[in-house]
Amino acid sequence: MRGFLQIKHMNKFLILTFLLINKIAFAAFPVVTDIATITSEETESMFNFGGFLLGLLLGIYGVIIAYLIKDKKVVKSSWRGFGVRVFIIICLYALIVFRFNGGINFPL
Repeated sequence: MRGFLQIKHMNKFLILTFLLINKIAFAAFPVVTDIATITSEETESMFNFGGFLLGLLLGIYGVIIAYLIKDKKVVKSSWRGFGVRVFIIICLYALIVFRFNGGINFPL
């Protein structure tokens, strides 16, 4: 009979401990009921093909022209186009240098 009473008291103790921890954990992570709204400006793409072509084909002059247009999407896309232009030029220079120098020979 004594063992049964100890188990009964232990069950009450565990239930109270669980409820106390549950309340503390719930208070640590409150539930937010308001829902954030997303505007159409946030969902639109920040890419403009015309600005990209300005930066790609005209280089830094295309970026300057994009700043004269005063559109945020055009300016950002022209910088991306200019970056692609610089990347292509660096790759072409590397190919030319490796072609005329016979590549790189690593001594083993």
